[in-house]
Amino acid sequence: MAEDEVITLDRLERARATMAYIVRRHGQIYTPLLAWLESEIASRTAVPDTGPNRAMLATMESKDDIGPDDPITLTDACRIVFRDRIKPSTLRAEADRGRLAIERIGRRDFVTLNGIAEMRRLCRVERKPPPRVPPTARANDDPQARAEIASAAARASARALREKPLAGVGIKAGRKT
Repeated sequence: MAEDEVITLDRLERARATMAYIVRRHGQIYTPLLAWLESEIASRTAVPDTGPNRAMLATMESKDDIGPDDPITLTDACRIVFRDRIKPSTLRAEADRGRLAIERIGRRDFVTLNGIAEMRRLCRVERKPPPRVPPTARANDDPQARAEIASAAARASARALREKPLAGVGIKAGRKT
């Protein structure tokens, strides 16, 4: 490399991709070089160095950068869509309930924004209508209405007992109990 040649951000990113391949292929001994490349890229882009491949993910801060059917990891979905309010285990639980489609590629689980939108639709809690209040319950606030309701209930009970007395209950003729 010539001394007057400028090291651009694009060249650093290509070198990082190559170094990531070398680390995967030949072992962790080359990890310090990968870390140095990531810190150099982070210093040039003003993105904090948060570990392997995080500098690339940090550029995808909003849902606008991701297509509706682009696969994103569960961790990134939690960060981007739910702003870290839920964890990947919550998304896995929703998949177990049949509300979320998860794609497994290799050892990683992915979802799409469309899949999350469908899950949210399925998880939506419908508002229940208010319970129907019987007229007697509305009258409970008025003492006069309460007295009328109690009197009507007592008359109905007395009428029912006169028409059909309860078996085995009552006073026998000539005996006081």
